[in-house]
Amino acid sequence: MNREDVLRTPDYWRSIIEVELYKLFLDQLKTVGLTKKDFDKLSKKTGLHFSTENMTMSQMVNFVLSCGYAPILTFEPLEEHIRMDAHREDPTS
Repeated sequence: MNREDVLRTPDYWRSIIEVELYKLFLDQLKTVGLTKKDFDKLSKKTGLHFSTENMTMSQMVNFVLSCGYAPILTFEPLEEHIRMDAHREDPTS
């Protein structure tokens, strides 16, 4: 399977979305002045009982909304993305 084939699979995009959402979540923690450890302690203290390692997408969205931010996604044409990806020096970035 070549890179273009991989870019056409739903599994690839699901994993990209999960990783990117988690990165955005960690960025949001920094924005509000929390470390992962702080967040995990706060979660237990408030009875939420989830950590940065096992949060669902819904929990991440709820947290971001509670901080006053909107979790916005964008979409782009697949063929355009494949064409741009083919010209990247490091297609894994």
